[in-house]
Amino acid sequence: MLRSRKSISLIAVVATIVLFCGLVLIASGKRAAEKPTLSIVCFQGYAEPSWVEPFEEKYDCEVKVTYIGTVDECFTKTKAAPEEYNIVSNYTGN
Repeated sequence: MLRSRKSISLIAVVATIVLFCGLVLIASGKRAAEKPTLSIVCFQGYAEPSWVEPFEEKYDCEVKVTYIGTVDECFTKTKAAPEEYNIVSNYTGN
């Protein structure tokens, strides 16, 4: 009787551990499937597919490019949503 209780307890502990590990693996798999995103605001020509695509492959990420036409538009976009962009490329010439 004592031996069967120990066996049942051991099976319950092992089943709990296996269930917990399975849930952790499932949860981490969902997070791993979400690719990180690099968000850039820049002028046309600053983020060309010829370097963006190899970058995405190398770092297993997605690059989201928002093109602007003027410096004023750049300031407006970044001021409206400062948390949206990781890189802001601007022109400082005359």
